[in-house]
Amino acid sequence: MALVVDRRLVVDEAHQRAKRIVEALQDPDSTSGRGSAVVREVARRLSRLAGKDAAPLVAARLRGGAPLENDWARTPTQPTILTSTVDQVGSRLLFRGYGVSDRMKPVHAGLLGSDSLILLDEAHLSEPFRQTLQAVRDIGGARIKTALLTATPGVEGARHLALTERDRAHPVLARRIGARKPATLRKVANADAFAEAALRMMRDFHAAGVEAPAVAVVVNRIAIARAVFDAIKEADSSRAQRMIGRSRDVDRRRIDASLAPFRTGASREGVEPLFVVATQCLEVGADLDFDGFVSQAASLDALRQRFGRLNRSGERTHCEGAVLALRDDLASRSDDPVYGDRIRATWEALQDITADGVVDFGSDALERTLQASGAEAAALSAPKADAPVVMPAYLDLWSHTSPVPAADPEVDLFLHGAEHSAPEVTLVWRGDIDAGDLQGEREDVLTTRLTLMRRARPRRWRSPSGPRGHGWLGAAGAAMSPTHRPGRSSRARIDVAVACSAGPGPMPPAPGSLTPRTSGRATWWWCRRSTAAATTMAGRRRRRRVSGTSRTRRQDRTEDAATRFG
Repeated sequence: MALVVDRRLVVDEAHQRAKRIVEALQDPDSTSGRGSAVVREVARRLSRLAGKDAAPLVAARLRGGAPLENDWARTPTQPTILTSTVDQVGSRLLFRGYGVSDRMKPVHAGLLGSDSLILLDEAHLSEPFRQTLQAVRDIGGARIKTALLTATPGVEGARHLALTERDRAHPVLARRIGARKPATLRKVANADAFAEAALRMMRDFHAAGVEAPAVAVVVNRIAIARAVFDAIKEADSSRAQRMIGRSRDVDRRRIDASLAPFRTGASREGVEPLFVVATQCLEVGADLDFDGFVSQAASLDALRQRFGRLNRSGERTHCEGAVLALRDDLASRSDDPVYGDRIRATWEALQDITADGVVDFGSDALERTLQASGAEAAALSAPKADAPVVMPAYLDLWSHTSPVPAADPEVDLFLHGAEHSAPEVTLVWRGDIDAGDLQGEREDVLTTRLTLMRRARPRRWRSPSGPRGHGWLGAAGAAMSPTHRPGRSSRARIDVAVACSAGPGPMPPAPGSLTPRTSGRATWWWCRRSTAAATTMAGRRRRRRVSGTSRTRRQDRTEDAATRFG
C-alpha cells in the first residue's frame, strides 16, 4: 500500500503515523483497550504473509531530500506501507525510478504495479498522475487499485465514500463539520490592506481575551507575502512566521517546532501570539487551527482548502475571516497563471450568496449555500493540468531499462503535466570564488554551461582505472557525452557537479577514457509477459556478451601482432 501526496510535509507526517502502526503490530501484546484484539488478529494475518522471522509490516518513506529506503523491495511477500511523493512512486511505476539502478527499476515497477493499493492524497493537486495511473491500468494491465482522497474532488470515482448519519453524529466530527467560519468580502487597492486586516484581527482578539491568538495571511504571490510579512513585523512585536515555497529539512523542523502549539487540539498555555504569512503551501498538509484568517481572492477550491485552517477544531468561540481582492484579481481580462479566470468567477458567485456581506466557509454551511444557489463547484475550481495521452508504444519504450532507448518519453510530463515548471537549482559556491569571476563575459559563459548541464542526463560510467563512478564523475561524464538525453531525475545530481567543480580539485577524466556501462533489456513486469520470452531475451544478452568478448580478444591479438611485426 502506498500513500502518495505531492507535499513532502504530508509525506513526513504520514510516515510517522505509519511507524506507530508498525510498532503496534510488532508487539501486539503490549496494546490494550477496545482495539487490542483487532491489532493482534491483524498482526497474525500479516505475519503469515510476511513469512518466518519477518516483520508483519514495514514502513518506508520515499521522497527527495531524504535517504533512500529500498529495503521494502527485497521481497514481494513483505506487507509494506509506503509514504511517497508523486515523483518517487510515479517514476518507479513507469520503470524510471529516480535514484534506482537500472537492474532494480523493473523490480520496483513490478512491486508497485502488481496487487497494490495507491491512496492518492490531495488528489486535486495530482490530476496528471491520476490520469497516468488510469492509463497504466487500462492499457498496461497493471493490477492497481486506487483511492482518491481530497476535500475538493475534481472527478468522481467508481465508488463514492461519504459520511453516514452515524458518522455525523460523532461529537468530534460533528463539531468540526458544523463549525462556523464567517468571512467578509472586500476589494482593496494594494497589498498593504492584507497586513492591516491581520493586525486589526489581532487587536480584536486581544480585546476579546483570546489566549495566544493566531492569525494567518495567505496570498497568491511570493512578492506580496514578503511585503505583508515585513509590514507586520514593523507594526507589531508579536512573533511572525513566513512560509513560502519549499524549505530545507533543518528549516522545516524549526518551523514545525514554532507551529506545534497551534496544531489542532494542542495546548496554547504560555505561548506567544503568532502571525503566519504564507503562499499556497498552507492550503494542504497543514494541521493548524487559526483564530483569524486573511486570504487573497482565489478559486473556490483553493478558498475552501485555506479556510479549512480557520477554527479547524470547531472549538473557537471567536473567529474571523476575510477575503480580499486586488484590482488585478478581478480585471475582466485577468488570466492568473494558477487560477486562470476562476478568481473573478468565484468572487461573483460568492457575492451572490453573501448574507450581510459575510460568507460562512464552514464545511456543511458552504455546501448547503452553494446547492441552494445552483452554483457548480467544478466551474469555479482552478483549471487542472492534463497529462499527455499515454500511448501503448510509450509503455513498451519504458519497459526497456538498460539501456534506455534514445527516444524515451519524458516521465515528468506524465506525472505533473506539460505546464509543470522546471525544478529549481541551488548553487553553493566555494569561498575562494571571486565575485569578478561571475561578471561580464564570464557570466554569459556560466549561464550557457548551466543550461547545457541542465539538459544533460547523467549515466553510470565505468572508468578503466577504477570501479563504476558516482556523484560528480557521472554528471561530468554526462555533460561531456554527445549522446546525453534530457531527464528530470538527473538534475539534482548535476547541481552537485556544478558545486564541486567551482573550486580546486581533480578534474574528471577525458571523455575518451570513460566507457558507458550497459546491460540487457528489462521486461514489462505488470504486462505479465511470458517466462519463455524473458528466457529468450536473457539468452540473447548472454550471446551478445560472449560475441562482444570474442571481438575484443581478436582486436587485441591483431593490434599486438601489428606492434611486434611493424
